[in-house]
Amino acid sequence: MDFELLLNEILLDLFDYFDGIDLLRAFYSLNYRFNDLLYNQFRLYRFNFSSISKRDFDMICQQHLPFITQRVISLSLTDNYDIPEQANFFLSYIPPSNHFIHLQLLSVEGFRSCRTLMKILDEYDHSCNLTYLTINSYNCGANQILLDRAPNLRCLDIRQDESLSLQMSLFQYRTSLVRQLDFRGYNYYVNEEECIRLCHSSLCIQCEVLFIRIKSRHSTIYLVKNMINLRSLHVKRDDEKYHKRLATAKNNNDKYRDENVENEEELIEWLKDPLPSTCLFSKSAHFPSDIVIWI
Repeated sequence: MDFELLLNEILLDLFDYFDGIDLLRAFYSLNYRFNDLLYNQFRLYRFNFSSISKRDFDMICQQHLPFITQRVISLSLTDNYDIPEQANFFLSYIPPSNHFIHLQLLSVEGFRSCRTLMKILDEYDHSCNLTYLTINSYNCGANQILLDRAPNLRCLDIRQDESLSLQMSLFQYRTSLVRQLDFRGYNYYVNEEECIRLCHSSLCIQCEVLFIRIKSRHSTIYLVKNMINLRSLHVKRDDEKYHKRLATAKNNNDKYRDENVENEEELIEWLKDPLPSTCLFSKSAHFPSDIVIWI
């Protein structure tokens, strides 16, 4: 079948499977029809700039983005050592008048400068429409700025490579609309006191799905019983007793796997008694050491 004989509606559906970078590289400039579809009809652009060459980044931002900013629904920017100064180049390429008014998902990684992040938020007034936010930043103040500027946030994914304690500013986050809170990428295990504070913070008032790393199994019980809107809890634990029991098995992979399975099943049995009988327990299909509780 000749690809160009397909109806516009079918082509637009196919475009939705492409990242914006690949889409423009593959189809732009083929002919007038494809250019018209890309610039005037397709409305679901997703751009992930976390792993891109400088040449492609310049091409996308200078030649295409100024004409389609209002059609971008997902944007990932990074400011790490692999791609230095990406945020500043992004700001210089895209005129402030081109608002990302339909942006729903924003991912920022490695931002060390509050000033750069503030400039992005000030010049591109899109944060009020965000419903999904992923933060991997070394700057706690920058994280708080993003949270305060996204009042309609539904899903929040916070990541931290360094083993630092949970940001206290999160407990003062003013929105109560977050439905999914994800700390899987946060390299820190929350203690019982922090669990209590998080549980009673405005951040968790409406939370329905929680992914979290915990130090104590007792925190699991507290979260289930006190987060009244919670329907699914995914926990990875750092139980001292658990690690002591596995310490002698680390040099034997088969034995380690057997001990791991045994201890996770033991924890599930231990949780069944204090928690409601309606709860369903399972081990995560993607992360075998995680336990999932359907409430």
